[in-house]
Amino acid sequence: MSTVRQIMSPKLIKMSPTDSVQKAWDLMVEKGIHSIIVPPKSGYFGWRIFEYKGLKRVLSLIGDPNNAKIGDYAPMPEYSADPDWTCETCRDYMVRIGEDHLFVVDNNSAIIGLVSWSDIDKNCRKY
Repeated sequence: MSTVRQIMSPKLIKMSPTDSVQKAWDLMVEKGIHSIIVPPKSGYFGWRIFEYKGLKRVLSLIGDPNNAKIGDYAPMPEYSADPDWTCETCRDYMVRIGEDHLFVVDNNSAIIGLVSWSDIDKNCRKY
């Protein structure tokens, strides 16, 4: 049985909160990823995750992704995953809270990785 630590992505792709949504979209396509990690904006705290959901929101509200900053469309997650959870525990948790990406946080509250629904799909499909 796999753990979150075994299936998570420890390499986080980061962009500035002032980067355009278009730039983020281009990088996501280039790297074949579904999310980008965004550090806190000046005067704020907490890392955030920009996902394709944010891109869809920008396209529906603004239209031009060049006129939007990813920091304005990257929510700060309310939930995180424990690296020692089983894949199945994480899957059930993600389903229950309705999230596609979770920071993986160690005992010191440090972000050590990111687990996505794609990671779950690849590693624990069976119920």
